[in-house]
Amino acid sequence: MLLEQKKLDSAQQFFEKSLNLSHHHNDKIGIIENQILLAKTKLARGLEKEALSDGLTAFELARSLQSKDEIKRSCKLLSDIYETTERFKESLEYHKLHELYQDSIISIENSKQLAALRIQFEVEKRESEIAILKQKNEIQALQVSRQRYLIWLFIIAALILSFILILLYYVFRLRQREKKQIEEKNRIISKSLEDKEHLIKEIHHRVKNNLQTIQSILDTQSIELKDQSAKAVLQDSKSRVETISLIHQYLYQNNAINLDIDIYASHLIKYLQNSIPPERSITIYQSIESIHIDADQAVSLGLIINEALTNALKHGFKDNESGEIYISLKRENNDEFLLEIADNGIGLPFDFKENLGKSMGFRLMKGLAEHLAGTLQVACTNGTILKFIFPVQKFRIKAA
Repeated sequence: MLLEQKKLDSAQQFFEKSLNLSHHHNDKIGIIENQILLAKTKLARGLEKEALSDGLTAFELARSLQSKDEIKRSCKLLSDIYETTERFKESLEYHKLHELYQDSIISIENSKQLAALRIQFEVEKRESEIAILKQKNEIQALQVSRQRYLIWLFIIAALILSFILILLYYVFRLRQREKKQIEEKNRIISKSLEDKEHLIKEIHHRVKNNLQTIQSILDTQSIELKDQSAKAVLQDSKSRVETISLIHQYLYQNNAINLDIDIYASHLIKYLQNSIPPERSITIYQSIESIHIDADQAVSLGLIINEALTNALKHGFKDNESGEIYISLKRENNDEFLLEIADNGIGLPFDFKENLGKSMGFRLMKGLAEHLAGTLQVACTNGTILKFIFPVQKFRIKAA
């Protein structure tokens, strides 16, 4: 293949390595074949002297092994080399030698085939004679002892029937034993799975309760604080805890190990909508595909949605101004997920790119996006648009 592709340098290196391996394993035929291939490669590269040396080496080794097939191949090679170097006399000699061995090989093959046919004929003839003789003996035996044959036939039939009945009983008992063993194993596996499900459910329940305890602590701490900025920080932390708590609540209530991001996002959006003061008329529209992912990735995705919606609700609109927020999650080109969160509010200041790194929310969203091997894009067009692009292969998508 290397020769056909004209990658002659690579081919020569390959055949030299192969030749060394053949020498190492003392593979005489392999040495001859690699010498021939190496000579052909060098001839194609215009290295006629080196090709001739390799060809003669292959020829001598083939003669020492008395391998007619390899002698024929090396003769053909030497004929081609001498013809290329315009040494036509030597080329003709090796061409004749090649033809001689070619005829010899064909003659040997024909002789082998003829001998095989003769042997086959003698075997078939002998088998036919044996079959005829056997048939005569059987007929004679039947004529002499037909009654005795019938008796023995009955005895043998009875023994075979008994053996079959015993074998069927043994197989039946064996199947019964295997069936009981399988049923016991299935019972143990089912019990183990049930115990694990109860354990996982209890873990989610306890985690949810612990997160609710943390929320209560944050609420208590927020009441005691007078600094509004500190209260806002605690409120953001409470919202993040609730985002995680919703995941464990979903898994606990549905006795599941993965969750539908569409249903989870609906619960999260409902929770955030309830935090909007009554005097503000802000509507959240959602279009999210039903995708089942594991809890670890759902936490990162949920925190991203929480941060983006919280920022839009807190900073995206003027006081008491009505507005709309759009959130969508869909698959694009079968290899990317696009999470887009946009509002029609006041947008970001003209120098927002310089200050993004200072925002805790943006740093958190960027870090979570990178955790999912995604990227974050920010734009200001009739409001604020956040685009998160995630590669599909990074998501551990589960069956519904």
